[in-house]
Formats: sequence, structure tokens, C-alpha cells
Amino acid sequence: MPEKKTSDFRIETVIGKDGLETAFERFGQFAQLYDKMELNIKQLQGQLTNLKYDDNAGTLGFDDKNLELNRIRHAFLSELEMFKMALPQYLNTTQPEMLLRGVSDQIQIVLEVMGQRLRGYYDIEKSLGDGNSALIFLLKDVFTHRRVVTKVLKVPVLSEEIKNEIRAVSQLKHRNIIKLLGESLDRFPFYIICEYVNGPTLPIVLEKTGPRPASQAVDWLFQLADALSYLRQKKILHSNIRPSKIYIDEEQHMMISPFDIIKAGMSDRTLGKFREDCQYLSPEYLRGDGEPLSFQSMRYSDQFSIGLVAFKLLTGRDLFTGDSVMDIIANREQFFKDKRHRKAVLSVIEDNDLMEMIEKMLEEKPSNRFDDLHDVLHRFRQLSMKRDDDASVLRNSYRRCLAFNKEFINEFYTLFLEDMPEADRSHFTNRERQHTMLQMAMDVLIDLDKKEALFRQILNGGNHQRFDAAAYERFMDVFIGLAKKTDRKKWNETTEQAWMDMRDKAMVVVREELKG
Repeated sequence: MPEKKTSDFRIETVIGKDGLETAFERFGQFAQLYDKMELNIKQLQGQLTNLKYDDNAGTLGFDDKNLELNRIRHAFLSELEMFKMALPQYLNTTQPEMLLRGVSDQIQIVLEVMGQRLRGYYDIEKSLGDGNSALIFLLKDVFTHRRVVTKVLKVPVLSEEIKNEIRAVSQLKHRNIIKLLGESLDRFPFYIICEYVNGPTLPIVLEKTGPRPASQAVDWLFQLADALSYLRQKKILHSNIRPSKIYIDEEQHMMISPFDIIKAGMSDRTLGKFREDCQYLSPEYLRGDGEPLSFQSMRYSDQFSIGLVAFKLLTGRDLFTGDSVMDIIANREQFFKDKRHRKAVLSVIEDNDLMEMIEKMLEEKPSNRFDDLHDVLHRFRQLSMKRDDDASVLRNSYRRCLAFNKEFINEFYTLFLEDMPEADRSHFTNRERQHTMLQMAMDVLIDLDKKEALFRQILNGGNHQRFDAAAYERFMDVFIGLAKKTDRKKWNETTEQAWMDMRDKAMVVVREELKG
């Protein structure tokens, strides 16, 4: 019969194999070991105190003092060595962070631990992800019912440097940075809590609604640049700017997460992360193998990342693509070395002013970009004022509705669901999801001339086919009626006609698709 390995007797192992009874027994043995050691250490501490007393009283010779001091030191080190040798028999000491690295049972353990820690303040609703550096959960405040997000860090210890970094981030106050609401850094597992953004990431928005018109893209890019400029003023580096890390909230604002500012000494060098690095990091950042740049250098590096996000916003696709990392790198090199190729690639951006600005931000040499993020902000502000005039009547009206009435979408659903059959109303119970879906739908409808194919695709997905044409017609009429009431100060014949034209075009498509 093969001899059992030490790992077979560890508490983590016997919990799964032999049950809780054996695990408690092993833990009791471990506690006895600790109690015995604690008693011995206290005796040694007492001997050290007596030694100091005799030394201060002058009753102890130099040689006798050193001999006794060395005896106490040797006894202390012997106790530590015995404890270190015994400890692996009870616990896995090689990777204490393993508690937070698994799926299934280990996540369940974390849920139970966190449930105890958060009891009376938050309920854990569900897991949102298990990454290399952390587990993320959605929580609900037991008093206000507000949802928040917690990130449980996969590290066994936190240095003072990391704790100070987290505390610095908790002081940030910016409209486009997700607010960090609290943290627990005194004992393992360590976690931080931040506000919950009820909205999708930028790639999902673009997948569902297509490229952004210049007017909206400029607004979002200004928000992104302003948030990064604010972080520089606070002496905080953020080197993870890419579409997958940008959220669009309920009020159609760009939001970046504090989770991506806090690194906590954790490595996330996965192949997927490296692929995104090759797509969205500046040349100088990549050459440095991801090592942090100086604050002075980041004012140029940030521009490059913003320029790449801008290209994605306006075209719906990444500038640097490829089937492999090597393909992406080759794509980058061609973009920098071949001026004709670069011009051809950027020419897909229909707005010339934006194209020229993006081209400057995407220069390979940092010194050829704008001098500072303040220059970028000033340029975006100028473009925003111009694009407000160029934006469609419909988009400007819709933007005013959202700005004048923060409850515009909730009010729409209240009106729309009145007198709706119960069977149909049951599909609109998740207001958070419906909020996002309505925003996406209106983005497509407002640009229906360009996005008819995308609208047809939406109508043929999900539950859209179960509703008849009358339901869609009522949807349009309720929305336009509320828009007229909300946008009344700017409402005129031109605005109303634009909304009605959109309604009529949309209904033609709806009737065609429902027949199919």
C-alpha cells in the first residue's frame, strides 16, 4: 500500500476528501502546535526581559550577557525552524494566494468568507469574473439596495506601497472615473469596493450599434482625455486604456475603472492581455516591455492610446489587427513606416478634422504628437462646438432630452408599459438591461440611413420577433411624444418632422422584417 504524501493530510485537502470532521481535527492539532510554540516564545521573551533588567542593574558581565543573549536567540530560531517544518503538514504554504485562484469550490469558499465579512452591509448577488489578479462580485447594499462591485485581490500580502496606492485612488473624484467607495486592507482576503456602472463596455456598444457619429465620438474622447489629464495631475498612472476597459454608463458617459489603475503588484501577462497591449499601447511603452513610464512620458503615451480608441469609435474596428500577435506587430510596423499606407488606412475616417488630429496623436515619435493632454483637450473642445452644429437634428434633440431629464428613459418605460398585456410586460422586468438596450436602439434609429442593415439584424435577434408591428409603432409614438414634451424649448417643425421621418422609415423596415 503506497505511503501517503504530506499534502494528503493538509487541511485544504482533507476538507474535500475526508470531510469537515477530519478537517476540524487537523485544525485542532495545528492550533495545539501554535499554542505550544506561543508558550515557549513567551518564556523566551520573559528570559530576555530578565536579561535586560540584570544588564541595566549592572549585575551581569559582558561575556555572560552575550552568552545568555545567544542562547535565547538560538532557542527562538529553533522554535521558528520547528514551526516552519511542521506547517506544511497542515497548510499549503507555497502559494497562499491559491485560495483565490480556482473556480467552483474555491470560489464558493471565497463567497462564504466574503459573505461573513460583508454581512449587515452588502449581500453578494453574483460573480462577475475570475481573472488572473482578482475575483469580482456584484453586491447589493442591504439598506439602499444600490448595487456596487467588489474586487477580491489574489495576493497573500499587501505592501504599504500598494495600500497607499489604493488609498490615493479612493480620493479620486471625476465624472468619468468609477468611484472607489471602500476597501478592506487589514487582513486576507483583501478587497476593494467601487460603484457599479450599469452599462456595457465600448466594444459591445460598437458591436450592437455600429461606429459613432463624429459629434458623439468627440464628446466621449474629450471625457476620456479629461479623465487621463486629471489622473496625471494627481500623479497617478493609468496604462490600461483600451476599449475593453471603457464602460458607457446610463447617461451615455465614458467611464474608466479604478480597478485598472490599481495593480497591487500582480502580474497579468496573459496572451490575451499581451495581444491587447500590442494593439493599444504606445511604441515607447511596448519598447519598455510594459515597465511604467515617467509622468512626463505618459502625456505623450496617453495620446497614442486615445488616438487608437478614437479610430475604434469612428470605424467600429481596431486599427492594428491580425490573426496572431506577430501579425499585429507587423501591422504596426507597416503603419509607421509606410506613409501612403497610413494615409489610406486613416482615410476611412469621414471627418477630416478628426482624421488629422488622430493622425498626429498616432505619430511613432512622441515629440511629433501634441505637447500635452491639455492641447488635446483644447482641440477636442473646439471640435465639439463645431460638431454640435453639424450633428443631425435628431441626435441633438435626443441629447437634449437626456441632459434635461435624467429620468427620461425610466419615464419612457413607465409610459410605454401602461396598458401593455401582462405576457408582453414580463419581457421588460429588468430595467437596468432595458435602459442599456434602449440607448443602443436609439443610436441605431437616429442613424437609420446608414444603419438599416444593423436595424434589420436587431429585429431578427432576441425576442424582437414576438412583438407585432403595432407594438413597435406604439414604441415610436410614446418615445416621440415624450421627446416633444422634454425638448419643448427647442422643438419646432423641423425637429418634429425629423422624428416623424425616422419613425416612418423604421416602420417600413419593421413591417418587412416581421413578414419574413
